[in-house]
Amino acid sequence: MNDPSGPSWDPVAQRHQLFYEWNPRGSTWGHMSWGRAHAPSLAGPWTHDNLHDEQGKDQPVLEPKAPWDCEGIFTGCVVTHGPAGEAHLQTAIYTAVSALPIHFSRAYNRGCEKLALATSADGGKTWERSSTLVLPGPPDGIDVLSWRDPYVAPWPEMDALFGTAPDTHYHGMIAGSVPGVGPRLFLYRIPRTQLGSWTFLGTLGEFGFNESLPGAPWSGELGRNWEVGMFFTLRAASGRSTQYVLLNVEGCLLDEPARHPMWLACSFDADAAGKARMLPQASALLDDGCGYASSSFLDPTTGRRMMWTWVTEDDLPEAHYEPQGWSGCMSLPRELFQLDIPHVTGALHTPLKDIGSFSLETQSDGTALVSTLGIRLGDEVVRLREGAARRCNAETHVLSDASLRLPVASRSWELCATVKVDDATKSVGIVFAHNDSLSQRSSIAFHPAQERLIVDRTHSTKFDAGIKTTPISSPLTLLRTRAAAGAPEEQELLRLRVVCDNSVVEVFANDRLALATRIYPDDAASVGLSLFAEGKAAFETLDVWEGLAGAFEAPRPANPAAKAARHHL
Repeated sequence: MNDPSGPSWDPVAQRHQLFYEWNPRGSTWGHMSWGRAHAPSLAGPWTHDNLHDEQGKDQPVLEPKAPWDCEGIFTGCVVTHGPAGEAHLQTAIYTAVSALPIHFSRAYNRGCEKLALATSADGGKTWERSSTLVLPGPPDGIDVLSWRDPYVAPWPEMDALFGTAPDTHYHGMIAGSVPGVGPRLFLYRIPRTQLGSWTFLGTLGEFGFNESLPGAPWSGELGRNWEVGMFFTLRAASGRSTQYVLLNVEGCLLDEPARHPMWLACSFDADAAGKARMLPQASALLDDGCGYASSSFLDPTTGRRMMWTWVTEDDLPEAHYEPQGWSGCMSLPRELFQLDIPHVTGALHTPLKDIGSFSLETQSDGTALVSTLGIRLGDEVVRLREGAARRCNAETHVLSDASLRLPVASRSWELCATVKVDDATKSVGIVFAHNDSLSQRSSIAFHPAQERLIVDRTHSTKFDAGIKTTPISSPLTLLRTRAAAGAPEEQELLRLRVVCDNSVVEVFANDRLALATRIYPDDAASVGLSLFAEGKAAFETLDVWEGLAGAFEAPRPANPAAKAARHHL
């Protein structure tokens, strides 16, 4: 399993649906097709809704068959009405691949990626391809290194920029790169009742290869090629709105990670030729770990912007995919929101103006309003606690150069903690998936002096099979605020939320850092969970639930020798 595709709410069946890229023939990449799952809630219980062969094995709902997609059904989106607006239909718009390999580092075979359309009259279970391609390839006159992963949605701000009548058109976005120029987004206009009619408006993203916005390392690197690009607007409680572009970036200079999802807070204007121009103001990674191919959608049932991320298997050598019995999964659903923090006077060490993930506005009292993209687990994830044992619900644990083992003995748990960090704190966090001797362990630690959250997997396995155990080091600081003139400054608490699902670990901090990572312990006794502090720190709140619910309505078939993820789709 890899890229999420077409996450959406089915208005007819009144349920969430998620399509995903998938190889039905094995656990390695190949024969890329679409599978489908549906659920009443974003946190499940999910049901795979695929076709089945004579042996009862899952088969894709959309797989390579036509001449134009014979080599793969790549990522795309789903519009929950027909091409002419039919309410009873759904429309899949996807990259149809007719020749491989495709990679931004290779010469491009023009026409190998096309834009195709298919419709479903049974809620996405079966699809009928349109016999007419939407687009046979990239725009005429533009050489590309890649051109794929369509996204379609309303964009009122772009309608206003071009003077388009409201509610009459969608905008489409396709990601890629241009040789000798840099990564780009290809922008199109689409009548809402003619989904097969795409008009090219120009490219977005005036960047060269491997550039970054000011304020690195907080701002992230923009790489050499873009995939799965999309746009959306978020509104704060104050009514202020910010436009965002979501990118999945590959070809980064740093190996860890060489690809990542990221966001840009942008405004847009028109250049002298009347073409849209993107004006980025801030940026950062959406996932600092192994998450990739992030795809978001507006959930009409709640008004929230929700996102799925592919949790890759990049740290495990491919030879171990088949013995494991699976490869890759979806993250837990994440919410993207506008995070505005008022009355900020500073950060731990870095000047606010040098933090590239922040947009700043000076307030009347001389403090700053800090704006950034917020990211957190969806509220629905609390469903996984149903039936779980609540192992900790303590008010305060003060540790000084000490550790505290918690009453947990598995790799199925959720931890929520708030920690008071002060000048005496050198590092603080958790050690998990550890054995009694701590010879096998992983840890998540906040280092205030470095303004870094570090996930250390160096000792996570002794299995000598080429497994990557490189530490993940993510920029994170704590903010100081002053509620009123003359009032004392207060320092933000460190807020951690961690979900462990056997080999899959997701980490969230202070509503503005998220990462997924993988661990592959080979010691069955590596099920411990402990708090620790180097120097002094106080865990002011701590909650731990063990034995989380599964993501599926029924247990998924699994290799009995494998420690399969249960809480992830």
